[in-house]
Amino acid sequence: MQWRRYDSAAEFLVETERLLEENEAENNLMLGLLYQLKKSNRKGIYMAAATDKGEVKLICLMTPPYNLIMTVPKGSDYEEVVDFAIGELVYESVNVPGVIAEKNLAEYFSRTWAEKTGQESTFAMKQRIYKLNKVNDLKHTPGKMRKARSNEKELVASWLLRFISDTGEPALTKADAELRVAVMIEQGTVFLWENDGEPVSMARSARSTKNVAVVNMVYTPDEQRKKGYATAMVSNLSRLLLQNYEYCALYTDLANPSSNKIYMQIGYEPILDSSLIKFV
Repeated sequence: MQWRRYDSAAEFLVETERLLEENEAENNLMLGLLYQLKKSNRKGIYMAAATDKGEVKLICLMTPPYNLIMTVPKGSDYEEVVDFAIGELVYESVNVPGVIAEKNLAEYFSRTWAEKTGQESTFAMKQRIYKLNKVNDLKHTPGKMRKARSNEKELVASWLLRFISDTGEPALTKADAELRVAVMIEQGTVFLWENDGEPVSMARSARSTKNVAVVNMVYTPDEQRKKGYATAMVSNLSRLLLQNYEYCALYTDLANPSSNKIYMQIGYEPILDSSLIKFV
């Protein structure tokens, strides 16, 4: 078995894209990030693959300070290749803050990583990936969807900071959030649900792959919840995205049953359970 590091996302995709595209919606996080990285000059990205007799058996991607994303061919026996990968990561003294992968794969990696490094692990989030190809007809919700405007940068940034706090993602400063949001708004990827002239919910189109559009950053402030705004926001954005993509996909937190119920009402179907496990 061989372990190869990559400095270029373009080169990495040459080796891994075919395998990732076999389950494009399930691998939307890794694929979407790699397509973004291919267009940028960002440094310090960890990209590696384990191969055996010329076949890719495991793929790793990490964009510090975020977690290690890992995938293997669907249905494969992964214990041996995970053991091999951990040996390489330990040998290279790679700082792995956590792992995101299919549930069983993530759990096996975390147990073995703990044995090898002495680090303790903790479940940060049990997730589910959903896929949609048709939006169900739902009852009418007052308001309309529109793109966020440049003069709404501070509002969207404040919602982003609350979203990050709710989901446990690495913290951002207010200034960093506003810079990030300014780019999103300029790219036209942030959408708001507006009722009576007031923004009441948001969502974003992000990390699209060749056939799959990803919906994320779904947030409704506390005072506007339980009014159907998030459902209307996601259903309308998904319908818009399906005009150009075969599917939509999104991640959910299984600890939030209401959001999972909402997405299934819209027409999203579960395709994979995933876990985010952190190391301390």
